[in-house]
Amino acid sequence: MALRKRPEPEEPSDPARLRVGMRVAVLDNNRWIPGNIVDDFGEGPDPSAFGRDWATTRRWAVALEDGRLLFRNSAELRPTI
Repeated sequence: MALRKRPEPEEPSDPARLRVGMRVAVLDNNRWIPGNIVDDFGEGPDPSAFGRDWATTRRWAVALEDGRLLFRNSAELRPTI
């Protein structure tokens, strides 16, 4: 039985193209990991509004195939086939 190669992620995502239920790859520890978008929290407030640059909000919740749930912004996701 031949092994199937995972599809390579496409170019950076246009937020208008992303949607709940879409298959995506998420960059985590220098590896692209496949998953599905499970929620869209919309555009968050500007981090400078809080007077800090840590613990900022993320737009997308992504359930990875390895069972983890990650929260990422559009620029950190790539659609997969």
